[in-house]
Amino acid sequence: MENKKSFVVTHQVFGSGFVMNIEHGIIEINFGDNIKKFQFPKSFDSFLKTDDEELLQIVCEERQRLTVEPKTKPLIQRNMSNTSNTNAYSFSRTEERHYNGSISNTLVGARAQTIPVNSEAEMFEIIGYIASPGRLSSIEAEVPKDGRDKIFEKLFPGQTYRPIEMGNTPSGLPNKLSPQFRINFSNIWHCPDLLRKNIGKGNGSCVGRINKSAFVIDIVQNYGFRFGDRQDVAAIKAIAEKHGHVDDFERGYKR
Repeated sequence: MENKKSFVVTHQVFGSGFVMNIEHGIIEINFGDNIKKFQFPKSFDSFLKTDDEELLQIVCEERQRLTVEPKTKPLIQRNMSNTSNTNAYSFSRTEERHYNGSISNTLVGARAQTIPVNSEAEMFEIIGYIASPGRLSSIEAEVPKDGRDKIFEKLFPGQTYRPIEMGNTPSGLPNKLSPQFRINFSNIWHCPDLLRKNIGKGNGSCVGRINKSAFVIDIVQNYGFRFGDRQDVAAIKAIAEKHGHVDDFERGYKR
């Protein structure tokens, strides 16, 4: 696939350059007077930076893929070497593989857990229960500042999250690199059985929490919830009405 765009990156020593090639876990960058090679995508954890959203997503996809499949070879292969047009590059993959372009999959990963709901009716009862007054304390998001923060902001504009600074913690250990998504409950009285089975222990005013990131993303993307401590119940109920499940929503809401 041909593209007339060159990815621009910045190195903390060599300054700005453009990407010539990404192949077999190596990224090759032209800094004008010299060409340098770095590990890909590892180099973007520290000394390489970019503001290009397309390259950020490629970095995140490959980082996530290597996390899920750590013993496999890198699949991304991009040739951006100089031709008559220095901004041209070709794209190929070393194996048959489909990147579906899902930004949310980039955030939560292929192994992110959800709640195995049996039907739409059961789902909307759970949605009604979660939406009822005083039930939630917050829906929480923590996202590393490695490009996935930009993806989060694009996917959930204006919504609340805590950026995770990259680097080491005060104890000297590396900071966590995976986004974290949680639902924090103020009370879980009369909780539907399926939901109760998937609620873990809380602390303080949080009496329980759901740490299943795929489920958290799902209710925010598709059922009208928002990250933060405030929810628009009318908007959530309107989605239930649109799908013909307002009675199921009300059953959960009134528990």
